[in-house]
Amino acid sequence: MKKNILSFIILIVSVSLVSCFNDDSSLGNVEVSDITISGIESAYSAKAFVGQHIQINPTIESGYSENELEYQWMLISDKTGKITASGDTIQPIIISDSPNLDYEVNCSPGNYQLRFIVQNKNNRYTVYKYASVAITTSFSQGFYIMKETADGNTELDILNEDGNISSDAFLKVKGSSLAGKPVNLNIDYGMCYIDDENSEMASSDAVAVTTDANNFCVSRSSDLKTIITKENLSFEPVGNDEIVYGLNYTQGLGHVFHTSAGIRHASGPNYDGSLNSGKFSDFIPEYTYGGSRFFVHDVPSYGGIFLWDESSHSLVSTDYLGQSSPLTYSNLAGEEITQNLTQFDCVACGYNYMSDGATAIFILENSTTKERYLYQTESDFDALYLKSRTKIPSQFHIAKTDVFSVNSSSAKYIYCVDNNKIYATVFANDELTEVEIPVNVPANETITYVGNQFYYGDFNYFVVGTQSGNNYKLYFFNLVGGAPDGDAVLTAQGTGTVKSVKYLHSGFNTMFWYFNSGYNAYN
Repeated sequence: MKKNILSFIILIVSVSLVSCFNDDSSLGNVEVSDITISGIESAYSAKAFVGQHIQINPTIESGYSENELEYQWMLISDKTGKITASGDTIQPIIISDSPNLDYEVNCSPGNYQLRFIVQNKNNRYTVYKYASVAITTSFSQGFYIMKETADGNTELDILNEDGNISSDAFLKVKGSSLAGKPVNLNIDYGMCYIDDENSEMASSDAVAVTTDANNFCVSRSSDLKTIITKENLSFEPVGNDEIVYGLNYTQGLGHVFHTSAGIRHASGPNYDGSLNSGKFSDFIPEYTYGGSRFFVHDVPSYGGIFLWDESSHSLVSTDYLGQSSPLTYSNLAGEEITQNLTQFDCVACGYNYMSDGATAIFILENSTTKERYLYQTESDFDALYLKSRTKIPSQFHIAKTDVFSVNSSSAKYIYCVDNNKIYATVFANDELTEVEIPVNVPANETITYVGNQFYYGDFNYFVVGTQSGNNYKLYFFNLVGGAPDGDAVLTAQGTGTVKSVKYLHSGFNTMFWYFNSGYNAYN
């Protein structure tokens, strides 16, 4: 009976709110009988999913005993009471049934009314007070940390530039981690989609995650709500036999979806700001290969892609229109060292863009001899070629490790971790050389991750990850040339094992996207 009465009150409050969400009417100040409430501010603000609490201890005065009263706190948005595309009514968020509120903020960002209801159990006298609450998240800008959990699934932590971290965001927002071990983390700006709350077209910066259990989801950056899955990605669902590898954004094709069966693409918002459904095309007919998790976008070719095709064991280039070709030298020779390499596997890729040109990097390993070869590319408008193929000397550390990264923009370095030290293979000249990269991390910590992220003139970070049991630490160093300078300027720690770190900036606009402006999220 108690729940029925309170549910009726909630319904009345919700319906009235839909028409006057911002109306500071006399209704909000009505005090019923001899119950009075004080001690509630008119406005509150908080960040969700970072452990912040809204704590309110109101003063309740009445002639009733404590056991005669019941309480309820709720959050009501401008969507409360509306009908979703699936026919469900959006309900208020009930956050407490105690007289004092201590709510850890774990709800979607937005503007809410906080309602506090006090009711007499016997005569049903009721009074409520309200306050406005502005909820934000730390998801829209910062470093996304993709990690493997202790039970072998995939999670995200988000590190803000002020050092605050939101841990296990999938679990907190979606209710569970993403099943399967991490494969790819991609940041995709300006992704269109259909908002299932109102069936209208929308766009958002997005975070795409793929796992080895063939799970894939794209989440909008404001609140990590899932907006694209294998089921709604295109007009025809992704086939059950397709292996999903991930997303990347190109200047020519827009958002490109990579699977074992080929590539699909979708456009972002138009230059006039108009939106579309975000549905991906059927497979690009000009593309005749499969795919893998190893792919990079190329700049000088205005949106070409270099990639490794796992099905044919071949290196492939795709121009800005999606026309695919076997990777060859500029004289069209060299297919014998890039195509049908059945004894080779790709173990790493990356991308370097400097004033003298752009280079995609692929490292292939002979599965029998364990010899490794470094492939470098070159490109120009509508021209993507193999530049060189070099056998990596067996004594190089890069020849025997599985932790790699490529310097993005300040040195022609390929980083690797071996025996708890960081080394760089220098590919600036015809002959490869190797140098050790010293970093200021505690000697008792095991280095398990290395990467490079930068954004315009804001920062250029060399990222080092260490592991101790199921706990990680990340160190962000200013990068000068190819080496870190001094001590870490930003640190983070959490549980799990770091697999990828990518930066997302809320002010970035793909409609004016040029890689050489200084943004990179691949390495």
